[in-house]
Amino acid sequence: MKKQSIKILTAVVLVLALVFSMNAVAFAGVNDNSSPALRTIIGLGKTFTADSSTKATATVQATSSGTTPYITSKITLQSAALGSNNYSKVSGVSAKTKTVYDQTAILHTATFSISSSKDYRVKIELTDEVHGVESTVTSYCYLSR
Repeated sequence: MKKQSIKILTAVVLVLALVFSMNAVAFAGVNDNSSPALRTIIGLGKTFTADSSTKATATVQATSSGTTPYITSKITLQSAALGSNNYSKVSGVSAKTKTVYDQTAILHTATFSISSSKDYRVKIELTDEVHGVESTVTSYCYLSR
């Protein structure tokens, strides 16, 4: 009887550990009446791949926990000297922006000109709104050649 109780207790602890280890990404903001509001971006997929020695494509896919009034994706090209970590916006290259309305996800693809004499990454800014609260999540993706 004692061994069976230990097995049941162990099983319950394992189930609870599994349940609590399954986290979703959530962001909090504060709305006009100072109460917390749950952010909706729960998933982000990103790639930045060289198509050739002169072109590269960035792809961003973000998913929300429910329908939001809008989700905006902004992709900005940044460069650095080879081997450096000092990235900055590439002058003369505009950021690529896409907005979807009343959706649960956004898929945004942008193509940029590159050269082999620099390292590149893209800065990704995802903005959404829930209950009148706007929030932005920023992420980076390095060029894969």
